[in-house]
Amino acid sequence: MRRNDTGSKINPGAGGQLEVASGYSPLRQPKAHIRCGHDIEETPVEGGFIGDYLVHAIPYCVGPVTKGSDRHELIARFLAGQLQDEHVYQRELESLPYGEKLLHLTADDYERVVIWMEHDNFDQLVLVRLLAHYANAKRLLWPNRKPVTSAQLALKRGMP
Repeated sequence: MRRNDTGSKINPGAGGQLEVASGYSPLRQPKAHIRCGHDIEETPVEGGFIGDYLVHAIPYCVGPVTKGSDRHELIARFLAGQLQDEHVYQRELESLPYGEKLLHLTADDYERVVIWMEHDNFDQLVLVRLLAHYANAKRLLWPNRKPVTSAQLALKRGMP
């Protein structure tokens, strides 16, 4: 668990769900950075980006994708079978609805949401889910886009 510059404590959920620790404030936050893993968690901070880092890592690419009322049950059962762990089923059955609820809160609680994804199947399916979520929430995705500057491009050229 870590505390970011807005004072919110962010903690990954047991099943990779979007989860925010008890220090989370329901008041409108300036920005959320959403990623499907912890691999770049420190990078936005090091790059000067401000906001909460949230993880939404439901493995859509390895399990059933469904929107039925039994979707949490199907995903939990699938993951428990794949991992051959009897404790996974109950943990996932509890964490899936909670992670989904927190995802819904990001549309209302944050002024801006930044989604960090790569080209692989896992990331792309999470991206599709996130974009569908924000479209259903009628969230304007890019109200004030600005072109990348030459100085910003030069920064990338110096990176490995």
